Amino acid sequence: MARSVYIVQSQMISLGEEPFNSSGRLRKAFQPMYTSQTCYKDMRLAIYDYYRVNGSPYTQVKRERYPVTNAPFIRHMGQVCFNTKRAFYIDSAYDREDLALLVSNKTDYWNPYDHSDNVDAASLRDIPFFGYNPELEDQRMNYLYFELRPSMPIEMFHNDNSVAKGKLFIHFYPSGYIGLHLATALKGTEARSARDIHDLVKETRPGRKGNTWVWKSKLGELKLNELMKQITANIAVSLFEDGTQLKTNDKEWSSSVSVVSDDNMDELTASMFHSSPTILNMNSRIGETIVKEQLLASPQGNLYLYSPQRKRQSVLHSFWRILHIHELVLLKKRIYEDYYVVTKRHKEHLADMSLVKPEAGAPKGTAYNPLVKRFLSEMDHVVQTAEPFYKAAYSVICKGIGFDSRRERLMNSIKEWEQELHKINDRERYEELAQLRSTIIQGDSYTNFGQVGAMGKEAVASGNVFKVYPDDHTVVEWQSEYVELLEEVIKVIGNRPEERYTDWPQVVMNIQNIVDAAKKGDEAARTLAIDHWKKWLQSEWKDQRKEYAKGISPIVGSSALQKLLHIHKKIKF
Repeated sequence: MARSVYIVQSQMISLGEEPFNSSGRLRKAFQPMYTSQTCYKDMRLAIYDYYRVNGSPYTQVKRERYPVTNAPFIRHMGQVCFNTKRAFYIDSAYDREDLALLVSNKTDYWNPYDHSDNVDAASLRDIPFFGYNPELEDQRMNYLYFELRPSMPIEMFHNDNSVAKGKLFIHFYPSGYIGLHLATALKGTEARSARDIHDLVKETRPGRKGNTWVWKSKLGELKLNELMKQITANIAVSLFEDGTQLKTNDKEWSSSVSVVSDDNMDELTASMFHSSPTILNMNSRIGETIVKEQLLASPQGNLYLYSPQRKRQSVLHSFWRILHIHELVLLKKRIYEDYYVVTKRHKEHLADMSLVKPEAGAPKGTAYNPLVKRFLSEMDHVVQTAEPFYKAAYSVICKGIGFDSRRERLMNSIKEWEQELHKINDRERYEELAQLRSTIIQGDSYTNFGQVGAMGKEAVASGNVFKVYPDDHTVVEWQSEYVELLEEVIKVIGNRPEERYTDWPQVVMNIQNIVDAAKKGDEAARTLAIDHWKKWLQSEWKDQRKEYAKGISPIVGSSALQKLLHIHKKIKF
């Protein structure tokens, strides 16, 4: 029997036909979010950050609390805020606060009367936020989102008995998309076998006929399909003032299932997937033990198999962090499918016009949107800057979901559009489309299954099975990624004056020993050097160890290396 089962049903819906486009007339409260290139700065009063709403009584100058009271609202559901906690790969609330300062460019971003841009980015900690590029002129192109806050709690009943609890998460992307995530935590008694889990996945999937549960929320007691119609209706009436409707596609829901169990899940795998899934074999380190865990990806969704040695919070952290990558794939998939419809219509319209009036040239409305090319390039940049493990997860999810076929279909449509432009000798727009097609080819290089082995982790690909070792590092990796990071640490802290940093030379010497052993390829010597570092670190005073962690962590950047050096947040100083 599974110790726990957690299911999330996800779908991305569009506001318009293509990115940065809306089919309806937006209400004034939501216009800055979707139409302004400085959307996060303009919506700064709707930023939700831990220190903003809780204050900071422990600093030298006590900070007051400033609740979020000026944010747009979804009817009967809640506020729409930008929550810095959704910087998934940054564990510290203290670090996440920098994201609020960066996107708003204001120290007191909650103050409606502060109109000066007064944040010096160089003075902030150099923390890379996944999905955020400070160099972008158009903030809407970041892989960030506003969200319904708080998420809407739901309880599920069957024959008047409570069988599960869950939440609805809604993500509002300024690029013109909305992500819906219906999360359900099942009670252990409901998941006694693989067949039970499969039935639960079907029961929680919107769009199916015959679902029997009653879903109780602030919107009432409704069947699942009725609930989803009410949700999309509430979103639409809150966003648009002209009656524009939003609809989900019953076939587009993607299931993500987290199962914690010691049992063999082959039966569940066979029943969930219509064809062979793409498999990511993960050797996860839990304490001193390495356990085998898997991510299985397919067009029907993803199955996450976790070891019962993990604590519940650890499972949820891992699951939601990979789900954040899954959502990126769903976003790109939605863009490709929508833009395919646009290119097909423009191509056919151009062909028809050429037949009627071949001398007229390309009619207005057939020129492609240059924002799409820049946006797709930025989405590729997001993947390229991810940690190697998440690049691998992106690749596996893309392959499992059949992303390549959608890309090929879009590229073929663009190529046919190019041919129509070539017929009428519109060379300028022909070259623009050729560049767009090239961007799509290059931008999805990480969906190439064979290339993932070069992502900085020990990796082996065979057929549909991919192995990655997120925490167990090899000499090859040490000779590349980690050695470079440690040498950067030595370079930065080695120049600090000894009169102020009296013990830092010892830090440099210990790290240099690790680097030297790694460069020689001596595994035993490297392990011994790391053990010596940890013992020395634990012998230092508590405040001194904190100082080391504070000084080294921003330079290192890699969470896996921080854990290895015992300078991450889970080490209790």
